[in-house]
Amino acid sequence: MRNSKTFSISINRPVDEVYEFLLDPTNFLKWVFVGHGRMRHLRDRDWEVETTVGRRVLRFAERMPLGVLDHYALLAEDAEPHPIPMRVVANADGTELVYTSFQRDGQSEEQWSSMLEWVTTDLMTLKTVLEAHAE
Repeated sequence: MRNSKTFSISINRPVDEVYEFLLDPTNFLKWVFVGHGRMRHLRDRDWEVETTVGRRVLRFAERMPLGVLDHYALLAEDAEPHPIPMRVVANADGTELVYTSFQRDGQSEEQWSSMLEWVTTDLMTLKTVLEAHAE
């Protein structure tokens, strides 16, 4: 079993708005720090992203019921997909976002710890972007 960490953040925006924002791959670079900040659409829901740790392929979620936004990171187009489960749930007129990270095979404890810090930063950026968008 892999190490995992589940994050939960409250976002003061309606759940439908948060879901639509996250469903659109072109919004990814607005809240995730990947270094160079370049994305290229490959096909379907697959996008190539240049990051500070190399090229990655992200397979974004398709529209699903109940706020499901699961997506996958691949080290290469034909690589084993690394799952990134994500959900949004209504909380009155706001949203609870739940995001789970799994430690990759071969990822050192130091790399894993660093990744968790980046995820925390990314999720706080997402909250800021969405809440500032409302003003």
